Amino acid sequence: MKTLAVCMIVYNEQELIKFTLPQVIHHADQIIVINGSPFGPSTDNTKQEISEVIKKYPSSLNGSKIIYREGTYGELFNYNKSFNSVMRNEYLKHVTCDFILQLDADEFWSFEDLELIRSTINDPSNSDITGINTGNIHFYGDVFNYIPKLGVNMHHRIVRNIPTAYYSDSRPNSILYVGNHQAVATTRTFLELKQVKCFHVGHALPWDAYKRKQSKFFYKNYARNCWNVRSEEELDALTEQRDFTNPKLKPYKGSYPEYMQEAIDIKHPFFEPRL
Repeated sequence: MKTLAVCMIVYNEQELIKFTLPQVIHHADQIIVINGSPFGPSTDNTKQEISEVIKKYPSSLNGSKIIYREGTYGELFNYNKSFNSVMRNEYLKHVTCDFILQLDADEFWSFEDLELIRSTINDPSNSDITGINTGNIHFYGDVFNYIPKLGVNMHHRIVRNIPTAYYSDSRPNSILYVGNHQAVATTRTFLELKQVKCFHVGHALPWDAYKRKQSKFFYKNYARNCWNVRSEEELDALTEQRDFTNPKLKPYKGSYPEYMQEAIDIKHPFFEPRL
């Protein structure tokens, strides 16, 4: 039986971690949470919320081993020492399972999809896969509208645990392998499960934070940190191509993952209509 570790990196996620961490407790053999940034660990109640989740579900852990680490990781706006990649490489040190599900604190998965992931990695016909690519639904402004053109993106969200693996930059897709496994981009053994969807709510923010994420200043800093863009000319060219108003959105009419639906039902402020 192949085992699955769920690995998270978090910073100031007190509003979401209470929903996103419980969703995987029933499905993970190991859970690793790295709490940090270039400035240190979260300054809000993220750590306390994680503790509350663990207290709430002691009988449901089924032997899951939860590893928690916090600290100062990486350097701000340093592509080679991106804090996201440093934190992800930190959790790789602790993984003992066969496969890794990379979960951000602003992402939701349905129970059905999590079970499909587990059955897929345990299917004998998939014994040689390096990982699984899944689809994504990106919500924007609130959780009732999404960006159709981004819905077809396939991400390397489930990867095999190989000792020589490492993350080269802040994106989950940046995991690389050396030795018998070449770079992910050239590997043919990533299985595509388009029917499995990661629900990303990172842009479904309260309006002030939403506008901040849409600002040119934020986008330029992101380009410096994640894409190693250095010259002001390149940064200006990138921002000129970016629409900093609402993109073309489509109302979401499908079902939500269970814990996401719970947050909507209790009218949690993060999940209220805003557009």
